[in-house]
Amino acid sequence: MSLNRNYFGNGVQCAAKAYDVDISTPEGRRVASAYASRALQSDGVKLLCAMLLDREGLNDEAVDKQLAFMIEQNLDMKSKVLAIKEYNALRSRIKHTQEIIHRHVFDYTALTDSELKTFIELAEKAKINDEPRTAFAITN
Repeated sequence: MSLNRNYFGNGVQCAAKAYDVDISTPEGRRVASAYASRALQSDGVKLLCAMLLDREGLNDEAVDKQLAFMIEQNLDMKSKVLAIKEYNALRSRIKHTQEIIHRHVFDYTALTDSELKTFIELAEKAKINDEPRTAFAITN
């Protein structure tokens, strides 16, 4: 199978060629667009695209080489910093966490005196210190 670079990145043109759809009309473009959308959701088409791109040299190894080049160069510092940021994201070297502090609000008037006394005793027993406690952390 050969790769025609005229169709790279243009699903409408690819579908028009594959299904012989005239895209010079709005209806033709809509039909070709629908074919392209459906095709790009197909696991088979996704696999074929990945295989063809890999064969053309667009694969993890090639991208890693380009990323290494950007990191090692010293002419464009903005690109260098972005490449380092991307490398860190790929390697999961930096974790973004967000701490959420949850405080409960209670209506103590709904408790009997006995229940309130028990509640206070349990709360004192469970209390670690007077600091608010983290309920959980979310990591992106």
